[in-house]
Amino acid sequence: MANLVSFEDVAAQQGRDPSDYSEQEKVQIGAFIEAISGIIISICGTDFQFHENETTYLDVEWDTNLVIPHGYRPVKRIREVWFSDLTGDEEKVTPVSDWTFLRGHLWRNPTWMPSNLGHNPKVGLRLDYGYKEVPEDIRAVVASEVVRWMVQTPGIKSEKVGDLEVNYGSTSNALSSSGRSLLKKYTDRFRSAKVVRW
Repeated sequence: MANLVSFEDVAAQQGRDPSDYSEQEKVQIGAFIEAISGIIISICGTDFQFHENETTYLDVEWDTNLVIPHGYRPVKRIREVWFSDLTGDEEKVTPVSDWTFLRGHLWRNPTWMPSNLGHNPKVGLRLDYGYKEVPEDIRAVVASEVVRWMVQTPGIKSEKVGDLEVNYGSTSNALSSSGRSLLKKYTDRFRSAKVVRW
């Protein structure tokens, strides 16, 4: 997993020169960058890297459109589409040319169900997708979250002796609500379907 920002990005966010940090601070910032990058990659369902000429398989549908999974977006180019039937170690491939790609969907008329339905039919895709550079707003979220985590006081959250308990405040490291809000455009959202009665 690649980190979404560098140490220098965090220093710029704080308005400090990278040489002003102690070795301990550098190690701490590096650990925070890695943790926050992992959280954001998990939330968004993408690693914000560019993937070229990769293959994936989708389930066939009795529908005219197939949704490209969120982790394969943004789609830059679809190189090839085919029906695949995996039987044992052998893959039977039938090329598909009558498709259209529009807004994250592969469209085909009449349906995405192959005429020769085998044991394990799939739709195979070879495509280019992802980001050539990590988007600036993602970089800003990671850097600002690292800075926020740095100012939180680590250590003991509470102590309890018998019936006496003392709380020292929250020490949990999670994304802020504003950070999560900025990630919404990169997350897979449930969409409502329009139902038409005939």
